[in-house]
Formats: sequence, C-alpha cells, structure tokens
Amino acid sequence: GDHLGRAASLHLELGLPGDHAVRIGTEAGRRLLIAGRRADTMGDPIRATRLLQRALELLPADGPDHAAAMVELAAAGWNVVTLDERLRLLDRGAEAAAAHGLRALELRARVLRLGTGPETGPGALTEQEIIAETTAALAELEDLDEPRAIATALCTRGDIEAGLGQAA
Repeated sequence: GDHLGRAASLHLELGLPGDHAVRIGTEAGRRLLIAGRRADTMGDPIRATRLLQRALELLPADGPDHAAAMVELAAAGWNVVTLDERLRLLDRGAEAAAAHGLRALELRARVLRLGTGPETGPGALTEQEIIAETTAALAELEDLDEPRAIATALCTRGDIEAGLGQAA
C-alpha cells in the first residue's frame, strides 16, 4: 500500500495525464485499509492508526471504502485519536455507510458511538437506553452475519453493563 500510495502521489506531482493516479491511489488505500485492520487485530493501535489515516487520504471520499476506513480508524485509534476526532469519524462513517447501503458498517459505527461514554444534556441516552439500542443492533447484526460488527456490539454492551455492575 505504501509504495502504491507513493506512486500515486508522484504521478500527480509530475502532472502525468490520465486517471492512473486515482486508480493507483484507490488500490493503495484499499491495501492500507486491510493492513490497518490487520495491525488493529494484532494489537498495534499506533500502526493501525497511521495506516488507516493514510488510507483515508488516498481513498475517494465518496466511496464505500472511505466509510469503512473512517469507522476502522475510530475503532483502532480509540485511545490514540482525540474524542472529538473519534466522534467525527463515527458520525461521518455511519452517514457514509448508510448512503452506500452498508448496514452492518453503519450499525457498527453507531454502536461504537454509543460506547464512547455517557453524554450529558437533554438528549443524552441513559445506560439502559444504550443497552437497549446496542441489543437491537446486535439482533440485526446477527441476521446480517457480520462477526466484526457483532463483536463490537457485544463489547459495547458488556462495557456498559460492567459499568452498571450487571456483567457476569
């Protein structure tokens, strides 16, 4: 992914004609997205964050992979990116996923958003409401058979329940 990304950048810098730079950049972004997921799975949030940030730079902003990269970056960078950035990534990622019909990705983003911690103010959800929304998302995700999103929903619900002293 890094080499393709550099090739795309050089193609643009040199002002070469054609849409090769876009195609190369998109392919580089996809590979970096996969590498970022892998780094996250391996427990390396710093590397995952770096790879996913680069993927976002290369992927077309209106594409489905860009939506996935936003959600992955928020999840992988949970303790690396700022809370404001995480919330922005999750909100935009959920909207983009919905626009592309990626329901499992949209639900994963919304569940991650619920797990960012209790908000304050008149529209804030209670812990019980968060559990109810997460449980509803979990039921839908099980029908969609999306293991990564299911794991996210289970972890979010478990974290909230543990905070209430309800977890086993």
